[in-house]
Amino acid sequence: MTLGLVATGRNANSRLSHLREQGAAILDLDVTASQEILDAKLQEAIAIYGHIDVLVNNAGYVSCAIIEDLH
Repeated sequence: MTLGLVATGRNANSRLSHLREQGAAILDLDVTASQEILDAKLQEAIAIYGHIDVLVNNAGYVSCAIIEDLH
């Protein structure tokens, strides 16, 4: 059985090149894109291996402030 990884990220080709060197497929993806673009990226990812077994959503942001200002 062959395992594969599709890694995505903004500017993925520059930021995730170390994963490509280990055999991962790399796709540029901005999670704030339109649903149409996200759907197209999903189809592109599925086309690489034919299916998706596990999806990890690790998108997020950092909010820095003193605790009283974070709501």
